[in-house]
Amino acid sequence: MKPKQPCYPARLLFPAVLFWLASPAESANASFKGTYNGLIYSEEQPVPERFGYFKIKISDNGHLTGNMRVGDRHASFKGKFNSQGTAYVSILSHPDNYDCFSSYPYTSNCYNQDKKLNWTLSLQLINESRQITGQVTFFRGYGWSSTLLGDRAGYDRSTPPAPQAAQYTFVIPGNPEDQDSPGGDGCGTVTVDRSGNVLVKGLLADGSKITQSAVLSASGTWPLFVPLYGGQGMLVGWVHSMNLEQADFVGELNWVRPSHLSSGLYPAGFAKQRMVLAARYVVPTSQTNFVPNFTNGTIVFHGGNLISSFTNSVTLGSNGRVIENGGNSLKLNLRLSTGLFSGTVQEPGTGKTLTFNGAFLQNQNAGFGFFLDADRSGEVTISPDQ
Repeated sequence: MKPKQPCYPARLLFPAVLFWLASPAESANASFKGTYNGLIYSEEQPVPERFGYFKIKISDNGHLTGNMRVGDRHASFKGKFNSQGTAYVSILSHPDNYDCFSSYPYTSNCYNQDKKLNWTLSLQLINESRQITGQVTFFRGYGWSSTLLGDRAGYDRSTPPAPQAAQYTFVIPGNPEDQDSPGGDGCGTVTVDRSGNVLVKGLLADGSKITQSAVLSASGTWPLFVPLYGGQGMLVGWVHSMNLEQADFVGELNWVRPSHLSSGLYPAGFAKQRMVLAARYVVPTSQTNFVPNFTNGTIVFHGGNLISSFTNSVTLGSNGRVIENGGNSLKLNLRLSTGLFSGTVQEPGTGKTLTFNGAFLQNQNAGFGFFLDADRSGEVTISPDQ
């Protein structure tokens, strides 16, 4: 049983048309004030060192402060927009790793450090200051340039609370039949607070931990960027509030894993596109089940290096109680506060112990996750009896 995946009008990760058709702010009186966040990306190829995340805060007089992460490197910066909503910011590094920040043109204190230049930002406010776009240029070596695009935050303490404010569980479905990338489903939690701040915590289906904070736009979009594997890989894409039957947030992500990592999983590496589906999670009371309309069901293990798929019967009760009705030394732990599950099981025939993790999507009345095998991951699904 796979998570139901909706069709939706995805926002492109590489929106070249939007970038080139953007118009500048209309007048010097335009209100720039607000917090913006978004993605840094290359339109040429998915090179993790050229992708990233940024967050910029703009005051009512056009002054800006921000921070950005490109690959596994990060820096802070400051500057000022002119009356046309344009700003140029250079980020330089001293030999002692103390950051020196200046707006174009360079200040005299930083001019002599120009050989240490890391990034140059050219920023432009667009669409009546509801979006920001620009370029990030890196001058060392052969140099490169990436596009920057982001939205203004839609909510803060002075506005009505974000309608998306809630707790969510998410799943990143894999393909158990794919030999070249994880067959299990990544899983975790998303929390959106009243001010639209987004916090993501979870596990990818190769066991990689992910965590990220971002800000929700007025349209319900937020940028997801997580550097992985010491900056050699990444998970990146736009996530949208869709209010669909299958999910409350939907996004298309690019997942890049380099080759020859020491873990032994997928030594050839991969670059794959994956959907992410997030659904509201309501913490059950002491009188309700972990998942509505779910008492007796099955947990299925499929893919990985298993000789064949196998199934265990389970009963889910109130307070997260689990009754395991089959064999295979299954141990299943449910966390009521988050909607996540984990456990261990022995593969029939071999006695090999497998560790698994997953998340319940309450709106789909089922749980989805992954287990790790020697060099591959497989899929775990929990569903009620029909």
